[in-house]
Amino acid sequence: MSSIVEYASVSERLKRKAEQHHNSVEWYADSERVVLWIPSSSKEGKRYAVVVKRSGSIVKPCNCIAFKQGKKCWHMYTAYSYWRGLKNTPLYPVVGQGDRVKYVGDEAKEYFEETLAYSWGLKEKSLREQVESREELIGEELDLTSLSRALQVLEEFIGGLIE
Repeated sequence: MSSIVEYASVSERLKRKAEQHHNSVEWYADSERVVLWIPSSSKEGKRYAVVVKRSGSIVKPCNCIAFKQGKKCWHMYTAYSYWRGLKNTPLYPVVGQGDRVKYVGDEAKEYFEETLAYSWGLKEKSLREQVESREELIGEELDLTSLSRALQVLEEFIGGLIE
């Protein structure tokens, strides 16, 4: 396992890129780790999860193309910057985005464990949870009135196959 401190020195270009995206980084910190959800600058909607222990050991590095090619990426510099700022904070759970704290304590832990960990790809729902969420969806009828005519025709076609 490598140390996040390795990413303390990067080019000015990477530092500027990290600063540009600072406010869109979502994060969670507790007594053991700092977890970051960092946006891609080239692919809209794409994000990278990075997990760093409070000690500085990298648990889950960025998986962007630059990092995979062995280069220092701005995502890891961003992770270093947040880790540096959060490593000496109180040990209770905190969720935030940019410089803003959203949740603290049990509320932060619950929000991370029940929502963020799944949406950030750090945790998968159990088979039982997946079945229950699908049952909820199946029980409701979909409203396709706002969709294009082509999708409505497709729905009628599929409906004909099912009947």
